[in-house]
Amino acid sequence: MEDNRIGENITIKTACDEHGSDLESFCRTHDVAICKTCLTSYHENCSDFIIPLEEAALNVKTSTALDGVSASIDGALEKLQRVIEDCGMVSTNIEEQEKNVKKSVQNIRFTVNKRMDELEEKLLTKLSETCSNVKTKNVEFITHLSRKNDEIKRLKKQTVQLKSFDSDRQVFLGTRQIDKIVHEEIESVKVSLSSVRKYIVEIEVNQELTSLLENINSFGQIKIQEKAVSIPFIFENIDQAQTQLYKPVRSVHNTTFNFRSKFSLKEQIKNLEITGATTLPNGHVLIANYTSDKVLIECNDTGQHIRNIPVSGMAYDVTVIDGESIAVSHGESKRMDILNIENGTVMNTTDTKGSCWGVSCQDNRIYVLVESEGIVAMDKAGKIMNTIKCNRSCFDIVAVKDKIYYTDYVENTVHCCSMTGDEIWVFSDKYLVCPRGISVDNIHNVFVAGLMSNNLFIIQNDGKVSKMLLTESDGLNHPIPVCYNKNKKVLFVCNDSGDAIFYNIV
Repeated sequence: MEDNRIGENITIKTACDEHGSDLESFCRTHDVAICKTCLTSYHENCSDFIIPLEEAALNVKTSTALDGVSASIDGALEKLQRVIEDCGMVSTNIEEQEKNVKKSVQNIRFTVNKRMDELEEKLLTKLSETCSNVKTKNVEFITHLSRKNDEIKRLKKQTVQLKSFDSDRQVFLGTRQIDKIVHEEIESVKVSLSSVRKYIVEIEVNQELTSLLENINSFGQIKIQEKAVSIPFIFENIDQAQTQLYKPVRSVHNTTFNFRSKFSLKEQIKNLEITGATTLPNGHVLIANYTSDKVLIECNDTGQHIRNIPVSGMAYDVTVIDGESIAVSHGESKRMDILNIENGTVMNTTDTKGSCWGVSCQDNRIYVLVESEGIVAMDKAGKIMNTIKCNRSCFDIVAVKDKIYYTDYVENTVHCCSMTGDEIWVFSDKYLVCPRGISVDNIHNVFVAGLMSNNLFIIQNDGKVSKMLLTESDGLNHPIPVCYNKNKKVLFVCNDSGDAIFYNIV
């Protein structure tokens, strides 16, 4: 085993870790240097893509690859330092947000206290008025009884005075008269006593207030929302350096897939015609629904519905521009909007000469399929950079690095061209009918959905080899949007009716 040491910290291994033999070959399929034992043990099916290590390393010293890597490292350090500085602002922002939350709590407390003071004052005023009225009634009743008491005392005095009369006749008549009056007064007192009341002053607390106090266990909840922040960390120099060293190739015949999840958008929206989709920086899928509901549908990679984003018109296709914005095409409305991905605010609107169909973004340049115009390349402000002619029957597009891929559903063809429109290859297959949705993996192999053939093809990056990955038996029924998550290696396919499937691509 031989190790070549460069400087103090870098060790370059020239022997296989597993078998101890010299690394003699390079597998372009798996992007790895291998020994003879590796070749027979793990790479028997890669014979077409095995080259001598010397051939893979040919002219590496004279290429600009290492210079490109060095420049990319400098760029990475610069961007990383910027990210560190931005992250350092998090504590400052949290402190400011903490102050705002405290102020909100104090404002709520002030509002509650003020309202409670108002209710208390209102209740105590009512208490005072009620008690005053009751006391007044009671005083009036006592006064009435006192008058009765005085009247009966007067009658008693008159009774005593009768005894001083000499005539029995006068005593008799006076007695009868006084007895009648006494009887009337006693009956009157009886009636008055029947209305005697004892008062108990209480409070019946509003049940809503009681329920509120019983049900509230806390003033509120402190929540921290963690939002994924998309920080583009892509360096073209590294990609160019790797391309100069070798060109990775993977035969599409070796591509397999594993079912991940399946779900239906019908549970969220009844009126569906799914025509486009894209992968967001946080791994979620944003889906275009070309109906009068005028929404984009966001789901995570398990199919869980996250939210609907209202848009200004029927959304045909959608693409990510950067971590903050997306572009949405509006089909026959002949318009494309750029939206803030967080709140859905329209940042810019561009009118097109024809119907605005498929849309894709590469290096902040937006590529739109405009009917009767072709592929129109423009910047975020809507300034047209160039136009590539293509058939009117081209609806779906994806732009990746230095190439554009699009489908022609009438001619049943898949096209690959340069950014200036120079055709690189054209693919067709009798089993691929009405190709529509299109996406590209990490090494430019192309996924295409057959709308009428109800299948999904993968086409090798040279356009010469293909494989049918999915068919109607896998649940495809008029599939249109296809998008591939390059980081997670997850493929999203959706029928126009809203039935969607996620697959892990191996």
